[in-house]
Amino acid sequence: MTRRDKPFVVFRRASGMFTIVPRGFAGWAQLGVWLALLIPLAIWFAEHFALRYGGPDFASGVGLFLFALIGWVVCFLWWVFSRAEQIDMGVWLRDQQRKQRKKQRED
Repeated sequence: MTRRDKPFVVFRRASGMFTIVPRGFAGWAQLGVWLALLIPLAIWFAEHFALRYGGPDFASGVGLFLFALIGWVVCFLWWVFSRAEQIDMGVWLRDQQRKQRKKQRED
């Protein structure tokens, strides 16, 4: 990991498969802020669910909640990927194997 100034590390395993890891205090603080943005949405949905369950506008509220949640996920991923060091695990593993083979040849 060469870029220590980045608050996140994204390990890519395959197309669409990745792991996001916060790095240091800055990464954890930024992740906490993003998760805190979900609190008002969750509170609104809990109130909507309690007051309008089975009512005529319940389905529209659920749709609005899902739309907002998908929007949050897309924005979060876009934001994190733009501020993360990205490591392709296939390339990383290949490089590690080459280093091990080179070291074994030298010994």
